[in-house]
Order: sequence, then structure tokens, then C-alpha cells
Amino acid sequence: MAIDSEDKRRNVQGYGGAFAVIAPRADGGLDENDRKHAAGIYRGALISSVIFSLLEAAGVSIQFLVADTSGRVLTQINPAVHRVSWRWNGMGAMAFTMALTDPKLLPEYFIEGNRVLLSFDNGLPDWGGVLTGARDWSGASVSFEAYSAEWVLAQRLTPRSRYFNDTPVGVILSSLVQEANASAPMGLSLGSIWQGGAAHSPDYHFKSLYEVVSESLVGNLSAGAFDVTPRLENGSIVFYVNLYERHGEDKPGIALVEGRNISAIRYREIDEAVNVWHMAGEGDGWTADSRVYATVMNAESIARHGMREGFEMRSGVVEQATLDATAAKRLGETAWPTRVLGLSTISAPPGRYGDYGIGDAVSCRLYSYGFTGVEGLFEVRAREFFPDDGVCDLVLLEVR
Repeated sequence: MAIDSEDKRRNVQGYGGAFAVIAPRADGGLDENDRKHAAGIYRGALISSVIFSLLEAAGVSIQFLVADTSGRVLTQINPAVHRVSWRWNGMGAMAFTMALTDPKLLPEYFIEGNRVLLSFDNGLPDWGGVLTGARDWSGASVSFEAYSAEWVLAQRLTPRSRYFNDTPVGVILSSLVQEANASAPMGLSLGSIWQGGAAHSPDYHFKSLYEVVSESLVGNLSAGAFDVTPRLENGSIVFYVNLYERHGEDKPGIALVEGRNISAIRYREIDEAVNVWHMAGEGDGWTADSRVYATVMNAESIARHGMREGFEMRSGVVEQATLDATAAKRLGETAWPTRVLGLSTISAPPGRYGDYGIGDAVSCRLYSYGFTGVEGLFEVRAREFFPDDGVCDLVLLEVR
């Protein structure tokens, strides 16, 4: 399909998915295509109807539970669910519509902050979240939005001057969640918490718990990933926060294959390589003893692509070992040009929806793209399900 509008051109220029989106043109409105654009999903038609008709989308049954802010289930509803998304180290989202004539459209069920739990019969994982965001009323229906359970972390802050000394990341997270629950219950329990890795000494000042996990424990320190998973327990929706050394695993036997279980393809090769990183920790001034510094490089990448330097200052990092590990981790992410896939997929062999999830690395085989085709392991970074079509849009990054 032609990229034949300004917004479509802006959309593909921000092709890195939800990680690098150029906003839609401001026109005073926000329609379905604008929402897909802002989420990193291409706003135009992705494939010809001829090819799509060869890949029949399976129907899906969704159990949709609504609970109060404490998690106590209030009712089950049957709305029109438009899209549901999961993101690696981030918040997913969900959108649905209720008819004004629906007897379940009662104010006590749709209080901001109420919890929801969606369960699917097609292999997708349960999705839990919180009713928040915009509500659009029309003469016939009302549309709702919800954010995934990671949103709960963003609503609570650390105290001022919360210091840790030589503490593993798992203990840091556990301590902060327990302290927040003791202050005022946040409805978040400790799940699978990785207890390994180096000891760190960060300090936090009114920092949201979401930023602590995403920017500090995962971004700067030794954890690999996090998420918040929902469970239905004794009539309540319970959220569990998890911290991982790595979220997901390599699954070379699970494959996404052009013409088999892929209905649309977006493929981009991105050259944003940085093979020399200079970093500085937190401090006052730029003398040798005013803060910690680190420099790391990838000699093989330099030899192939030339030297490409980058600099970052890491807030809250005061120890040399922490900064060294952060720089090495960042170098591993950026030393080489990147291949990014945006795929629309169906649940079919050799890779059904239940066979892989966020963080898993699966085999991808595309025969019509690249100089000699595309084949390799790609890690799933984002997934958005469209029940009306029975398809999932995926963002995948090549594993090196």
C-alpha cells in the first residue's frame, strides 16, 4: 500500500516501533489511526487483501472481569475490545467500547482506578490493568482506555533521601514495594524477584517506583527486565511485580515465517550504531574526583564501521563498578546496526501465540526482504492484539 500522506510518512520515519515515534500531525483530533501511530504501529493498511485472505484469522473468546480498586471482582462484562498491548519493560494499553444500552454500563463498575482482567482462549497471556485515560462518549456508546498493571508503579514515589548501601537490585525493589504498601496499600505484591547480580548503592528522592525499576534497576543497574503480571485469586485480581535477570528465553524452534503465520511485514535496517561509549555518574563538577567516569569500546565494530562515539550522564550512579557495568550493557545494545521487524501475525504453526511472549527470541524467516532474505533470532519487544481481526502486531529486534 502506498505511503501517500504526511502522517504515514511521519509514521514510518519513527519506525523503531514504540521506541522512536514521530508524532502525528496536530489537527485537533485523535482517531484510531492516530492512536496506532502513537503506539508505534503503522497507521496505514499493511498488506493487500489478496495475501491477507490466504491467512484466515481465528476467532477469540475473551473473559473480561472488572474489580474495584482493591482487586475484588465486581462483575463480568462483554464489551467490544478493540486492541490489547504488552510491552517489554513498559506499559501496555487496552481499549474497549460499551453500548449505552448495555445493562452493565453502571458507574460503580467504571470508577477510575478500578482493575480489569482479560483472559483469552487463543494462547495469549492474561492481561491485567487499571481503568484510566480518556473516555469518549457518543450517542450510542462510550469508549474506555486502560493501562497495564505496570501503571500502578508509576503512581507511588520513594521518600526523599532514600539511600541504599551495597544492596542487590531485588532487595531494593522488594524494600520499596513493601514500604509503599505499609504507607498506603498499593495493591501490588512481590512476585518473582531476581536476587542475584552485583550490590549497588543508589539514592532516590521522590522518584516514582516505575522510574526506579525501568530507569535505575533495569536501565542503570544489573537487572535485565521487569513486568507486573495479573492473577485471579479467591475472587480478586492480584498484581505481582517481577524482576528478572532476563525476561524470556531463546526459542529457535518457534518460528515466524513469511507466508505461513505472517500476514504483513515491515522490515527496516537501522544504522544508529555507537561503538564507543563515554559515561559519567552523578556528581558536582568535572574534575577527575568529582564523579565516576567510564569508557568502553567494541574494537570489532570500530574496524568494520569506523569509530562512533556517544556520551551519557547517568543520574544516581555514584559507584565505579555500577557505571562500568552500565556502560558495558549499553555498548552491547548499540555496537552494531540493528534490524527491526514489524510483523502482523496469526496464531498458526510453527509459532502459535501461546508458544512465545514478550522477551522471547524466536526464529524469523522472510524470503522477500533484504539482499538475501532475512533469517535469524529476533526478540519480541512489543505485542498488540486486535480481536476483530484475530491478528497480533509485533515489534522484534535482532538478537546479536
